[in-house]
Amino acid sequence: MNRFQAEEKSRLALYLNQNGCPVQLKSSSPGLVVEQVPTVGMNMVFDLMGGRTGYLLNALITSRLKRPAHVKRIQLKTPWGVSRIALLQGDLRCRAWGGFYLFPGTGLGFPESEVLNRLLSGRYRLNAGEEVEGLIMAIDAERIPDDVCDNGRIVVELSIFDGPGNQFSAQFKLCVDRSAVRARQRAEQIQQYFQSQRWRSALVVPRKQ
Repeated sequence: MNRFQAEEKSRLALYLNQNGCPVQLKSSSPGLVVEQVPTVGMNMVFDLMGGRTGYLLNALITSRLKRPAHVKRIQLKTPWGVSRIALLQGDLRCRAWGGFYLFPGTGLGFPESEVLNRLLSGRYRLNAGEEVEGLIMAIDAERIPDDVCDNGRIVVELSIFDGPGNQFSAQFKLCVDRSAVRARQRAEQIQQYFQSQRWRSALVVPRKQ
């Protein structure tokens, strides 16, 4: 199968997944195989304070190459376009305890031993025949579009690229969590309420006794 046929097959699988017909591409050709690990609470996209977006994916990466490989970059295609994601960096304050990754402004964090970010940033190599499983923690500077419903499901395409630039992709089904937006909206409504109350109080003229 040439590259054009592979891309067409990948786009067709993404379209079917997005329209309620789940399919999973399988490849027996040499390369890096990426698969989603379906784990409750571990495959999600969510709002972060400040208008950013967090991505948490549980992935299994298997090397079918006969040589070591380095992952140089990753890409994520969502229903609203290609996300400009950046892998979350480990908290330097926790290096003495083995490292820790924490989404900013949340209590959602995991020890470094459970996270693939260092591997995906090219710091480590994947040996021939090696299989690794772990979490991908990433942040997009752009926010989730307003028309994406809370507790909904979306299908994204995760691609990883090795040193020579070869692309290896898989579809991931993510749960949408917009609780941060709901919290911000409630805070804005409360603030507007008290502002209107203060305004009304300022308009009340005391009666003369």
